[in-house]
Amino acid sequence: MALTLLRRSLAIRERALGTAHPDVAIGLYNLAEMMRFSGAMYGGESPLEMRALFLRALAIRQQTYGPESAMVADALVRLAIPRLFEEPAKKGLRLAVVGIRIGA
Repeated sequence: MALTLLRRSLAIRERALGTAHPDVAIGLYNLAEMMRFSGAMYGGESPLEMRALFLRALAIRQQTYGPESAMVADALVRLAIPRLFEEPAKKGLRLAVVGIRIGA
């Protein structure tokens, strides 16, 4: 139910604001986080879809705030978390380190 409502909310934001608006990035994150919490990392919801949502949100934030912003750092860390549970976890660690360096 929550995923359905978040998908609907994202679609409304995209129609109202356009696909590259920072508020759309928030909707993308909300949906991706709900997927993560509902088990996408462990085979529940699609981990590929979850990653694609995080990547879209990251691209919007990079475009809007610049590559060295705290918003981008947050996006990189959120993208890294699911990858820490994959093989090789090295990809997730690299993203997390970049995000932490930007945010520091």
